[in-house]
Amino acid sequence: MLASFLVTLLGPIFHWPDIMRQLSIFEHYGAPLVDGLRLLHVASLLAVAGVMVTAATWRFTRKDLLR
Repeated sequence: MLASFLVTLLGPIFHWPDIMRQLSIFEHYGAPLVDGLRLLHVASLLAVAGVMVTAATWRFTRKDLLR
């Protein structure tokens, strides 16, 4: 999360290419109160979060906690 914030903060200052700034989660979320909600971007963020939760759950169920 901190790296994503730093990309958003420092990208315009150092004139990083747009492809680099697109790596930030804040770039995808935008400012919904000002610009409105970007449904495609929010859906992609939810999809990534769903994949991460699924992977974490799968990994946790395979972990042997007694060992």
